[in-house]
Amino acid sequence: MSRISALSICLLTALSIPALADIKVVASIKPIQSIAAAVMHGAGTPALLVDAASSPHTYTLTPTNAGALQEAQLVLWIGPELEAFLKKPLQSLGGNAKQLELMKTQGLKLYPVREGHSHEGEETHDDEASDPHIWLSPFNAAVMANTIAAELAQLNPEKSSLYNGNAAAFIKELEATETAIKASISALEPAKVIVFHDAYQYFEKHFGFGESEAISIHPENPPGAAALKAIREDIKADNIACVFAEPQFDRKLVDTVIEGTEVYVGTLDPYGSTLPDGPGHYIATLKALAADWRKCFG
Repeated sequence: MSRISALSICLLTALSIPALADIKVVASIKPIQSIAAAVMHGAGTPALLVDAASSPHTYTLTPTNAGALQEAQLVLWIGPELEAFLKKPLQSLGGNAKQLELMKTQGLKLYPVREGHSHEGEETHDDEASDPHIWLSPFNAAVMANTIAAELAQLNPEKSSLYNGNAAAFIKELEATETAIKASISALEPAKVIVFHDAYQYFEKHFGFGESEAISIHPENPPGAAALKAIREDIKADNIACVFAEPQFDRKLVDTVIEGTEVYVGTLDPYGSTLPDGPGHYIATLKALAADWRKCFG
């Protein structure tokens, strides 16, 4: 056989071997999709379930979502504490889909749901429950990035070096962002703020912001008139610096709370809903939260 013929056979054989397909990944919320997209960069893009205008606390699964779940090889979600709408659909998935419940990730820094942030008449959480807003801690984001990389490497060992390298690059950029945010708030005096719901303790504790008070512990269970009156009295009595709304929820509650006061009203978005999807979304969300919080200080 001539060298040219042998080369032709090799080329034809190579062309006949299908390229290894990217892993089909579905993520519940934008920050988790972003971390996964950073880890997967160059090897596919994870699909997103909860659209930008919605909150996972109150979301309802759509037919399109259901189809994406059925095709997924890996589903990334926080857990039933945040995305209750996923609990039953994930139980009915076939055996081909791996589910990664990120609240159970080893090495996370978890905080219990805070006491003293609800008002009389409000339903409270289980005393042993952990706060599910874990992605708002950069420490936890780094842990999750490494966990997602390890999970993807098990599903697709040929690309393990890509996943691990991407996770390391993401964490390096994350550490630089942390340093910049901490420098930008180092001269700020702690101030008491009111947020729409109690989602921010991971962010507050990581960066050293003052502890917030929440209008509602459960966004799906708005406070009653008595609770709103109590919060309004807190604003007047405690010299609250700011009240923050959230774009996923109607601002009427916030307007009711601030009625008759001159308190600054801002917006905090724990999901980065208006920011572009993709690998850079998570870090952009941290920067936006820090910038919006700083506005409270004038």
